[in-house]
Order: sequence, then structure tokens, then C-alpha cells
Amino acid sequence: MAQTTIKNDLRVTGTLRVDGDTVALAAARTLTAADSGRTFFLDLAGGFTVTLPAPVLGFKSRLIVKTAPTTAYVVVTAGGANIMVVSVNELETDTTEDGPSDDDADTINFVANVALPGDFVDVYCDGTKFYMLGQSRADGAVTTSTT
Repeated sequence: MAQTTIKNDLRVTGTLRVDGDTVALAAARTLTAADSGRTFFLDLAGGFTVTLPAPVLGFKSRLIVKTAPTTAYVVVTAGGANIMVVSVNELETDTTEDGPSDDDADTINFVANVALPGDFVDVYCDGTKFYMLGQSRADGAVTTSTT
């Protein structure tokens, strides 16, 4: 691993964070722009809601199911804005339509009693919309909606 040496004072305004921070979530959380670059492990069988921040160019995050939910993990936009573009691949094999997709969602769900550990979505923001790319191991483990 490369090392950086600072020869003078280092001044930080705001929060100093190292990209790649990992957080285990066991309760609802509203993400902020400062959460960009973080990986969040969803870790409560009872489920909870994660609210995305207001759109900001360059925001990125990963949400991973750690504990299979008996109540859904729900990811929503702030204020219910229909600004999620979602594409999720399903790894199971059958003859039905696979992989939810949506061009104007405001909610995605890791479905109760279906989503499995390792299911995930990556979140990327262009300053206007959130682009969410993911993968699940079971048919119907991730759904989208526009409320």
C-alpha cells in the first residue's frame, strides 16, 4: 500500500473520511453527501429504511444485505422524488422475466423473506438522478416502485 507523507500542517474543513469506509446498519438512516464512497451492510432481520441524500454529482455507495430480512429493507429518495434509474440482475434460473428495472422509481425494496445475504445495489449519482445497479440471488428479491 502506498504511503503519503505530509510535511506541513494538514487542515481539514468538514469531515475527514477515507474512501472505502464500511458501516453496519441496524436501524433507519438518512444518508448525506459525506456518506459517498461508503459500503453499508444491512444487518437487522426486522428491516428498516435507508433514505438517499439530495442528489449530488459524484455520490456513490453500496448497500449489501448482511442479514436476510423478515421485514423489507427499503431504500427511498428524499421527498419521494422519482429519480431512481434501477437495473438489478437476478442469478436464479427460470423462464419468467428476470431482473427488475425502472426509469423513474422512488423506492426499492429488498423483499422480506426473499432477499438473501450478499444481495446488493450500487448507487451512483449524476447530480440529478440516482443510477442503481444490483444483483440478487433469488427471483423477486428486489422490487421497485413509484409512489
